[in-house]
Amino acid sequence: MHPTDSYYKTKRNLLIFVGALLLAVFAGLKLEGASVNDSLLPIKIDHPEWLRVILTVGVAFNVYQLSLLWAAQDSRVQENRFHRIDFLGAVFIAVASIFSLGAVEMWPLVRRTADSHGWTWLLSVFTSSLLTVIAVFFSQGTLHLATAVGRKIKGRSRDRENTQRDVLVRSNWLLHYDPRGRKAKAITFNSDGTVGDGQNQNEHNWRMTDGLLEILNDKGAVFSRFRYDEEKERFTHTNDEDTSSLRNQTIEYVSPITD
Repeated sequence: MHPTDSYYKTKRNLLIFVGALLLAVFAGLKLEGASVNDSLLPIKIDHPEWLRVILTVGVAFNVYQLSLLWAAQDSRVQENRFHRIDFLGAVFIAVASIFSLGAVEMWPLVRRTADSHGWTWLLSVFTSSLLTVIAVFFSQGTLHLATAVGRKIKGRSRDRENTQRDVLVRSNWLLHYDPRGRKAKAITFNSDGTVGDGQNQNEHNWRMTDGLLEILNDKGAVFSRFRYDEEKERFTHTNDEDTSSLRNQTIEYVSPITD
């Protein structure tokens, strides 16, 4: 299983801001002669000298957003070693870019002090090593904190998940499997995890995963995934890329099952 589309989009935005910040710090990226009448994409810049600050805020905000989205990921994603390393790498690079800006801004003052004692080389190695260690620990801490928060939130959702499971099993539903063609069929969900009425090779089994209804095909792969809307009494397709069903499907409540 892979992270959600919003996670990947936020990670991409984060790396764009990181790249721009590193260019501003080490390659001298700046806005020459910009004023209120000039623009950077759709953004009006009154004070181009604040570019580094703007980029730093952008990096920090996207780290925050990425951490929230990591907390919301499926537990199987959070336990996947590749995805954990990917998250750690993105956060590490972001934190390192912010530290790089701080180091560059403070270096002239530190260097004057170091030169007077002949410690320039030693101090540069020490500073680089210290900032790297701090960035590593910050990244690890962010990973563990976001994962723990996600697990706590998901733990609270188990009661709601059990309620949703009871509602599913005890009700008749209408699956709108082709919204554009306005095609629908009756469907029920058995307590043993199989689909009752409406079962076919695509809608064969079902399960609840992190508060989401997943419908599996006859090969055991996730065919569609739905989020429950308690107020409207219906399930709405999440439109995740790892599902192979048509998009924008809904499952609407019809009536309770009577014995």
